[in-house]
Amino acid sequence: MHKATQQQTKQHNKQLILKTIYNDQPISRAEIARATFLTRTTVSSVVAELLQDGMVEEIGQGPSGGGKRPILLGMVEDSRNLIGIDLGNSE
Repeated sequence: MHKATQQQTKQHNKQLILKTIYNDQPISRAEIARATFLTRTTVSSVVAELLQDGMVEEIGQGPSGGGKRPILLGMVEDSRNLIGIDLGNSE
């Protein structure tokens, strides 16, 4: 069994967070952390990248549970279309 590299772990976390946002939008960072069992720090870091890349957007505020109102996230409409290309060597 091989250990995942830091890059593989980061990519896995990014895919997991994207899938969670796609399936459960609108969703807050705290809800993503609970659903994925990732730390809030990890979720916030990955979400910042996704916001910068234009894949997700902040779409409003959720109801307050007594504290600060959470910022809800959703997919950017144009970012849902993906094309997959397999560049593997096959015989």
